[in-house]
Formats: sequence, structure tokens, C-alpha cells
Amino acid sequence: MWIFHKAWQRSLSFSKKFRRDEDGIAALEFAIIALPFMALLFGIIELAIIFFLGSTLQSATYEASRLIRTGQFQAGDEATFKDVICRNMRPGSSDPSIASCISQMDVTVLLLSSFSQTTAFGDTTAALPIDPVTGDPINYTMTNGGDTVIVTATFTHPLNLPGTWTRLSNVNGENVREINTVIAFRNEPF
Repeated sequence: MWIFHKAWQRSLSFSKKFRRDEDGIAALEFAIIALPFMALLFGIIELAIIFFLGSTLQSATYEASRLIRTGQFQAGDEATFKDVICRNMRPGSSDPSIASCISQMDVTVLLLSSFSQTTAFGDTTAALPIDPVTGDPINYTMTNGGDTVIVTATFTHPLNLPGTWTRLSNVNGENVREINTVIAFRNEPF
């Protein structure tokens, strides 16, 4: 019986020592918390990038639309207008190639008969004029002084984190975020 009692005391003292020994507990806690913490941290960074791109796109589209509103962009087309927006999104950039921005950009300049024509706000494809040769919608309409114009710009931003983790993807089946801006104005008389 005495041997059993000694063995019991040894195992009891070993378990007490094991409970008091905290070597490696910080590493274990970090291993448990690290993945959710990193996902949250990178999700916040991704969301900040999206907000920054949205603000930049809004500002760049406004500045480019001002050229239409004042009559300075009468000889342009859709590709040139995309180029102006992309250059406004990167002011002071020494990179002359903005092909990646242009490929991620979709622009529509729509001439309205008045501000009361609201079908263009809900579905721009229904209100776009049709090219008689190709049958495709015309995304860029030339405007004159006093015309009512709506400019929409959509920038497709590929996400760095999987959209299933952050829920930032707004295109079904793709890991991208579409950032949209709409500017409505009446041209100055020119």
C-alpha cells in the first residue's frame, strides 16, 4: 500500500509541476489566434484599398467629366476618355503605360433628353444608343452645349484575399470588386 501511495504522490506532484510550467504557452496561444487575427488584419487593409480606389475613381471621373462639361473634350472617344480617367487616378506617375487600368475600366457617357429620364440610372444598357453597323451599344456619346449628360465609370479591382473570407467580392463567381461612380451634369453653353 505504501508503494501505491508513493506513486500516487509522484504523479500528483508531476501534474502540479506540469500545470505550473508555462513554457510555450504564448506560442500555443499565438498559434490559436494568429489565423483569425491575420485574416482580420488583411481584410481591413483590403477594405481600405477599396475605399481608396472608390474615392480616387470618383475624383478622377469628376475631373475628366469636367472636360466634357466645359466643351474641351469634343474630339474624344471612349478609349481617350478612359485614358484621361486612368491618368487622373495616377497623378504624377512616371509610368506611361496605364494599360492595366484601362483594361479594368468600363466607361459610359450617356446623353439624356432631360434629368427626368430616369431609365438610364437603373439600367444604362437599355438607354444606350445602338450602333447601326455592329448592333452593339455605343458607350460614348458626343455631347453639345446645354446637353444633360450622365457619366458612369466602373473599375474592376482584383482582390488579394479570397472573397469568401472577407465578403468583399461583389461579382458572382469571381474574386473581384466592381467599384462604380456616376456623375450627372448639364453641359455649359459652348
